[in-house]
This record gives sequence, structure tokens and C-alpha cells, in this order.
Amino acid sequence: RDLLFQKEESATFRSLSVALLNALSQALLTPQHLAIRGATVERGRMPIHHLEGRGARAAVIGCGGYTTDLCYAPFIEEITVSDQAFASPSTRAFFEPYLEEVVLPAQKAKKIRLTDGADNQRVVQDCDLLFISGSALVNDTLPQLLEWAGEKAAIVVEGNTAGLYPFPLMERGVTHLVQTVVDVDYAALSHRFARQRLEGHLEMGDAEYTEIVLPEMRTIERHPAFDHRRTRGSREKKILLLQARNWYDPMIAHEVQCFRERIPDQYELACYNIVSGPWEDTVLDGFCAVMVGGSGDYGSAYNDNPWFPPALELLRRIVERDIPLFCSCWGHQALAVALGGKVEVDEDGYELGILELELTEEGAEDVIFSSLPKRFKAPLGHSEQVTKLPERAQLLASTPRCRVQAYRVVEKPVYSCQFHPELTSNQLWDRVDAYIPHLRGQRSSPEPACTDNLIADFLARYVT
Repeated sequence: RDLLFQKEESATFRSLSVALLNALSQALLTPQHLAIRGATVERGRMPIHHLEGRGARAAVIGCGGYTTDLCYAPFIEEITVSDQAFASPSTRAFFEPYLEEVVLPAQKAKKIRLTDGADNQRVVQDCDLLFISGSALVNDTLPQLLEWAGEKAAIVVEGNTAGLYPFPLMERGVTHLVQTVVDVDYAALSHRFARQRLEGHLEMGDAEYTEIVLPEMRTIERHPAFDHRRTRGSREKKILLLQARNWYDPMIAHEVQCFRERIPDQYELACYNIVSGPWEDTVLDGFCAVMVGGSGDYGSAYNDNPWFPPALELLRRIVERDIPLFCSCWGHQALAVALGGKVEVDEDGYELGILELELTEEGAEDVIFSSLPKRFKAPLGHSEQVTKLPERAQLLASTPRCRVQAYRVVEKPVYSCQFHPELTSNQLWDRVDAYIPHLRGQRSSPEPACTDNLIADFLARYVT
């Protein structure tokens, strides 16, 4: 799944998808591996291979990587992918080209349909195979999905996410969980962490945790966190975008596109997902600047995920090497923690929308921020904020609810913003549509932000 966005067909990726399907098939044929509300999938009771040759229909609830894996199953004819994020035209616009360029070339005979979740009952009841991905847990729809599913031949609840959200599953009667585990060092740490968290709650019931190890993953030729999504062909100057997002986050591609639109044509953009595992020493090689954006699932105030300390070390390494660094939102907070500052959750400091900020005296004289008016508007969306600046950090902008809206590191090419200079008003509301369902459809009229050129000005100043 980490290789999904490669444009070219990958024989390695195909073999991994087939291996994953085979492993899941074996698990679903073994009674002790899977039981939903006590209804165990019994050996010989319409096993997954029984569907071969009859054109099975698969449903993926939650926009997960199962979509591409299922394309390699010869017995699956139709795949329905249901996610509330598809209610956003922008999200759908990003996902559909991905299907056309990556998924469908794998099996052109497949029928893939996208839906926004409004018809989930029919989708679940009509399918032969049901795959419940991570984002379904966030939307609080799991009990209803399981009720609609009844006694399907095969139901998979993704185990890795279950490890991060154990209480909903334990309380709702999921007694067995299947998890695919990548048998390589870079992922082992995060999977062990998820398992430990889950096992810590097993006393709530008779739940059982099962891992399926895929040793074939060792054939990956490069670190899978790398995602080279070219912008406009090959360019001499390359910028690295660090993302802190789960693979099922519907805003992964959206964030890439937003940064692309703020970066001048002469630069090429590549992405590295720091959630995927420990970074390599060569990760920064060949890049003239680094950008860090937001995160849909993670904070910086209380982050005990195993990838977080290495991510902080990577940020410190960037600063030490004087590589131009521009951070926004989650990146802004993570950088503060990495450099000795403090981040806290502040419900009174919650901000969402196109809001007015004010420059400090230092901000008004800064080589980058001086292009902004004394009071300017920018896209904001956060519940955590920096409450203590790192040493040698200079405050540039504030709001009444959040004092540290922007800062720079003195004598370093490093700038950091709580607001989102990479977003337009409409792009901010695309994020709201994806993450806050009860606000969907309530976007206000587009308001112009004053920060559209901030990233380009930063690059013009510090990248030679």
C-alpha cells in the first residue's frame, strides 16, 4: 500500500498484494482467526475461494488500501468504496485519477464505484466480501455496519487501527481481530505498539489478537515511506514534503496538491511519510528545502506513537544542517517540541475558519512576513497550540486565542506557522468536510486569505 502512488505498474507491488490476499484468505478459512459478534467464519462455510468464477462483489467501508489489493483477486468483479470523504467534490476529484492511473491498470476488467456512505446499508447487504477499514471506526458506524453484515462469508476489521481504537471494538463485541504485519524492521515497531495497546484492553472480554506475517515484504527495493509524486516533470531543485498522516487519511493527496499550488514551477515535490517508520540517513539528500504540513490523526501535545521521537530528531537534523524549513499546523507544533518548546491542548484556543491575525513588531520587520499587512487573514484549524516558544525563536504573529501563530528561528532558514499558508478558503473547507461530518455542507462564502505567496517568498529568499 505504501507504493500505491507509483505511476508505473510494479511487479513487486503486485506480488505483495497477492500475498496479502492469500494470507487473508487463509485467515478467513480458519475459525479461530475471525469472529464478528460471536459468528465465527467456519471452515467450509462459503469460504472465500468458493466465490471464484462467479464474480464476487466486495465492499470497502472507509477509504483504505484494500481497494488496490482486491484488484488482484481474480474472483472479484466489482468493488464499491464507501467513505464520507467522497461527499467532498475535491476529495473525489483527487481519488478518481488515482483509480484511473494506479488501480484500474492492474485489472481493467474491474468495476470500481465510489459512494459517500449514504447508501451503506445496501452496499453492505449486497456484497459478498466486506472489508472495514480504519476510518470507519472514526465515524462511529461500526455497530451498524456489523448489524447490516449479518453472517457474511468474510468480514475483515483492520487490526492495526483496532489497536489504536480498542475500546469501541471491545465494547461492540468484536472478539477476534486479524492484522497483517509487515515483517521488516521499519514497520515492526509501530505494529508492536498497536498490539501492546490492544492487548492491554483484552481483559474487557474474550478477545483474541492474530497476526499474519508477510515475509514477502522483504522484497521491497526502497524505503516504502518515499512517495515521489512528480509535479511537472523532472526539475533540478527538489523540495521534500514531510507528511504525518495515516495511509487511509483522505487528505493525503489533498495536502500534496495544496503545497504543489504554492510552489513555483521550477521546483519538484517529493513526499515522505514519517508515520511509516524510522527515517533513513539519506532521506534529506538532494533536497533544497523541506515543508511540513498538518495531520488528521495526530497531535503534538500528547503523542506517544513510536514514530514521533524519530520525527522530532529528523526536524532537529534539518535545523542543524541549515536546510530551509517551512512548517504549518502540526508541523509548527512538532517543530516547537523538537526545539524545546511546549505544546498544549487548549479548548478555549480552538480556531477554525479564515481568521484575522496580527503581526508583532518583529513580524512587521521580518524579511518574509513584512509583505503582509499589519492585520491579515489566513486559514486556521487547530485545537492544540504552542504555549512556550523554543529558544532562539522570534514571535511573528498572534491571534487573541492563540499567541504563537508564527515564529522563526533566529539565524536559521526556518519559519513556522500555526495557520495554513498552503490552503485557500475552499481547500480549508474541503478538510472540514473530510474530518468534521456534522459541519459538512455548512461552509461559508469564500474569503480571500492574504498568505497565498508566503511559501513562494520563503523559497525565493532562502533557496539559491
